[in-house]
Amino acid sequence: MDAKILGIYANETEVGIKIGWCDINRGFGEILITRNSPRFDIVIDSETMGKDFVKEVLNKLVDNARLVD
Repeated sequence: MDAKILGIYANETEVGIKIGWCDINRGFGEILITRNSPRFDIVIDSETMGKDFVKEVLNKLVDNARLVD
């Protein structure tokens, strides 16, 4: 699996990050994580892949990152 940040956006009512993923067995897609105001709810659009898959993609994103202490 591979995971990359595709974009980050913000406007008056929400902020979000789009993560692209690809996997030889599952294909490819995007996960959109948004936080809206004034309630600051976090919403994750996983394109029907589920919570465990989102965790796997986020873990891969962290694994691929250069960590600065």
